[in-house]
This record gives sequence, structure tokens and C-alpha cells, in this order.
Amino acid sequence: MITSRKSVFSLQGLALLAFVLLMMSSCTPQDKGGVQIPVPKDTSGLSKIDHFIPVEQINSFRSGFGAQRDTLARQNPGLYFPLSETFNKQALLDLLKDSTNVGIRIYYGIKPGSNRNEVRLMLVGVNSQGRDLYYQKGGADGGKVAAQLPPGAKVGGVEYGQCDPPCLQ
Repeated sequence: MITSRKSVFSLQGLALLAFVLLMMSSCTPQDKGGVQIPVPKDTSGLSKIDHFIPVEQINSFRSGFGAQRDTLARQNPGLYFPLSETFNKQALLDLLKDSTNVGIRIYYGIKPGSNRNEVRLMLVGVNSQGRDLYYQKGGADGGKVAAQLPPGAKVGGVEYGQCDPPCLQ
């Protein structure tokens, strides 16, 4: 009788283990703050470029720009050149979530100011044909891709990065 009781407990334990493993494999935990970004097949020239740059080269390019920036600033006292701009992750995700987006294009622009004009970066998505992709700001999910909006909807890209040194001085 003790043997049969051990067998029953073993079978129950085995059944419980199987149930737990089944539940773990069939249920995918949901990350409430996560975003799934589609990565479309890209056959454009952009997909063939290796964008990696070693940190030593980054430092060299930054140093060279810093020296040129100071010269440009002296020659153009009414124009501000930041060393960098930083954009938040949500703004980048809003650009990337379009299922046809294969990259980000960065435009340079001049933002008029009362004391001086500022060189600024503007970011837009790009599709595999090289066309700009825009999105609509706002909404419960942070923004909608322009391709899913009715004609005439207000769309745009990303600007107003945090400058280093601060843009607004």
C-alpha cells in the first residue's frame, strides 16, 4: 500500500510538473512598456552599408568638429553650432514603428532665434525607395505613422533634441 501511495504522489507530481511546463511554454509574458518594431526586408543601397564606427574614430571626428565649430562660431557670431543633440527613445520609436521604415534620415536646418540662429538636426524615417516617412504626434499610443492617416493630417518628424552645450542660452 505504501508503494501505491508513492506511485500516486509521483504521478501527481509528474502531472503537476507537466502542467506547469505546459503553461510556461504556452504563455508569453507581456512587457507592458515594450514595443515591437517591424524590420522590413530592405533591398536598397542603405541595407548594404555597415554603419559601425570605432570609438577611436568617433573621438577623432568629434575633436575635429570641435575645432571647426569654434572657427565657424567666430566667423558667424549670429549662428550657434551645438556639439551634439540627444533625442529621447520614444521619439525614435515613433519614427521606427512604421512597418515600411528601413532607416532614419537626418536633415540639418537653421532654427531662427531672437538672439541667434541655431543649427539643428531633424529626423525623419526613410523607406526602401529612399522617400521620407513622417508620423502624426499624439494619440494614446504616442503617434501614428503617416501611411495610416487620412489625407491632410498633420504629420512631421523629430526635432528639439537636447543640445550640448544647451541650445537655449
